Amino acid sequence: IDGAKLSSTGVDIIFAKVKEKGQRKIGYAEFLNAMAQVCGTTEMTFAELAGKLTEAGVPKKNVTAPPTPKKKEVFKNKLRVAGLASGATAQMVEDVANAPVPTGLVNEAGKVMSTRELFNSYDVNGDGGLEKREISSFLTDLEVLAALGPKEASEAIDQAFAKADVDGSGMVSFEEFAAFYADLKGLEHKGPAPPPAIPKAAKKDPQLTALFTTFAATRGQKGAVTEMDGASFSRLCRDGSIIDDKVTSTSVDIIFARAKDKGKRKVDKDGFLRALALVAAEKGVSFEELTGALVSSVLG
Repeated sequence: IDGAKLSSTGVDIIFAKVKEKGQRKIGYAEFLNAMAQVCGTTEMTFAELAGKLTEAGVPKKNVTAPPTPKKKEVFKNKLRVAGLASGATAQMVEDVANAPVPTGLVNEAGKVMSTRELFNSYDVNGDGGLEKREISSFLTDLEVLAALGPKEASEAIDQAFAKADVDGSGMVSFEEFAAFYADLKGLEHKGPAPPPAIPKAAKKDPQLTALFTTFAATRGQKGAVTEMDGASFSRLCRDGSIIDDKVTSTSVDIIFARAKDKGKRKVDKDGFLRALALVAAEKGVSFEELTGALVSSVLG
């Protein structure tokens, strides 16, 4: 897949968007939704994407053998060099392991997890470490990046993983995660920035209604159009020449995720207007300037 249009971080964000909150895996319906969003970002048809993936073949199952004592000793030496092998650090790791996590992050039984259980819940393949996409899911669910813009959030995920991966192995061990999480808890969580204002007239603007229905409607759909998915919103931004250096395709995906209600996969007309307001703020233009350009470019 074209890396210039869809980065590995963009793929992680798409996966985080389609999965149910609290889940680490997706079902077939969510898989198709993710495929559709990849199509919208890469400008490929569904058939083209499916063909490319089929041509690449099914990946072999990655089974990681338990580390030998020699490898463990090498890892301990790396921790020692990084300053994570002292007695004080060992005590910190033990304390963090048993500490409860924020109440918003619960296990399948709905009970608050310890930090060790939290780590295990994000270790999807059970190899004892967290990859970058797993750290990305953790930060997204914890909402510590909620106050950042889409582009800054993507960059922050890269920086956070580099900081957490002390030994540079490309995987975050529990010892590394404990130190990272302890530091993360010390950050002030300011929450999401207040949403940009939407002009009152926008809700009844016939041209904005036309934009919504034109791009939200699916082929052969009958009846009223009431919801729009992420792929359709991405297509609108692409066709309207919105995507540029300031607002990338990944930024559009993050904006859509913030505009929709939690637990939903689509937005209604109000959510659509929220998304447009967020795009305008990201580009540094007014709501009227953005929508005027879109209407002129897409609807003529």
